Amino acid sequence: MTTASLKERRTVLRTPALTEHMAKFDIPGALVYQLKLQEISLSGAGVIVKPDSNFLDLDQVDQQFKVKLLSPKDSQLAQGIYQVPIAHITDSKEGRFKGHMVVGIELLQKIAYFNLYGSNSP
Repeated sequence: MTTASLKERRTVLRTPALTEHMAKFDIPGALVYQLKLQEISLSGAGVIVKPDSNFLDLDQVDQQFKVKLLSPKDSQLAQGIYQVPIAHITDSKEGRFKGHMVVGIELLQKIAYFNLYGSNSP
C-alpha cells in the first residue's frame, strides 16, 4: 500500500509532530521502545522506525499494544496510556524521515491518564 493511498483514506487531518512527541512501547518479553512520532491526529499517530530495527520484527498490522504517549505541555495530543492497534507499516519515501518505516497506530482507547507536569488527573 502506498503512502498516497493512505492519505486518501484518512478522515481526520494529520499534522506534523514536534520533535518532543514520543511513543513508548512496553512489549512483554522485549525491550522498551521509545520512538518519535512523525504525525499526529486526535485518532492516530505515525511512529518513526529505522528499517533495521528489531521493533519491526515484534509487530504486525492489527496487533494490539499498550503505548504511553509523551507530548509537550502545549500539545493537542492527550498524553496517556492507550491500547492501540497497528494500522499500517509503510516505507517513508520522502521528507525528513525518508528511508525509515512509519508504523501507524490508532488511538482508540485511553486506559490511563498521566501528566508529566503535575497531577495524574485528565
